[in-house]
Amino acid sequence: MVTTMNKPKSLLVLAVLALTLVFPAAALAEESVKATSESLQSYEQQLKAGEVQSATFNRHDRRMILTLKNGSHVFVHYEAHADSKLESDLRAHNVNVIVLSPAAAEKEAQETKTSSGHTLRWIVIGVVVILLIAAGVYFATRKNRERE
Repeated sequence: MVTTMNKPKSLLVLAVLALTLVFPAAALAEESVKATSESLQSYEQQLKAGEVQSATFNRHDRRMILTLKNGSHVFVHYEAHADSKLESDLRAHNVNVIVLSPAAAEKEAQETKTSSGHTLRWIVIGVVVILLIAAGVYFATRKNRERE
């Protein structure tokens, strides 16, 4: 004898399955730190006001990522060969300065290139495909039940 699930239970199982796949993927998509762009003038104002907590230099991209004391992150692009002056200014204001190694800077550049905002799109496509497969399985098993 073949046991079959009733309609509400099978829909509940499909919904729970879809949600267990969606929530971890959404959490991974939001895991990266969002930083906003800023000009050198506003950086200098924040440095003089003592709002900068730490700075990370990426010499490969000529960019420094600032962590402000309020917890937000901003990045500032600077001109070539200006990093030593910026670094000395930060150290003079007792700011924690990190300079990425060339390998780490290259790795960060590759990560930012590959994550070009399509993450959410791929998550949605994956959820739609899973729901289509689940609907196909549901309707195929429903037709088999009607034949019996």
